[in-house]
Amino acid sequence: VGWRARDDAGRAAVRVAVAAVAAANRVTGRVLPVDPSRLAARVASFLGGVERVVGNRRCLATCLGLSAAGWTALVAAFWLSMRAVGHPVSVGLAAFVLPVGLLAVAVPLPGGVGGVEAALVGLLVGAGGLPVGGATAGVVLYRVATYWAPMAVGGVVTAALAAESRRRDGPGRGPPEPPNIP
Repeated sequence: VGWRARDDAGRAAVRVAVAAVAAANRVTGRVLPVDPSRLAARVASFLGGVERVVGNRRCLATCLGLSAAGWTALVAAFWLSMRAVGHPVSVGLAAFVLPVGLLAVAVPLPGGVGGVEAALVGLLVGAGGLPVGGATAGVVLYRVATYWAPMAVGGVVTAALAAESRRRDGPGRGPPEPPNIP
């Protein structure tokens, strides 16, 4: 039913976003105004992408399967991290705590750094009865394994590729700058 009303939902989302930004601007004076037509175009593009995925059963099944595999791998890494520090949790608790804790990425920090860790520790202590120290050790190990280490590797690879590009193309040459999209 909701998908049939996607155009109405898209227009409503634009109206709500524009109103929220205007309200935030009135309170803080720091929020840039939103161009409703640009936002509507982005929402329409997003909904078009969703429609392409949902309209192709094979693509939808592939996306859902890969998403489930990704979440399973993250829960397994979390569960193994807790076992590795000597504070094992049930798979069910790990499967509950992890997605709820990852909602903390909404905290306006790069990668949710700090907010995610605090939320995960709080959930492990509150819902799992773990000691704060054990929960913290497991969460730090999990975040290093699934966020910090991959981020560091990606940074090194990006720097190496950029250096190779500069060496090959010469200074000041190379790919064009990406467009400035607010």
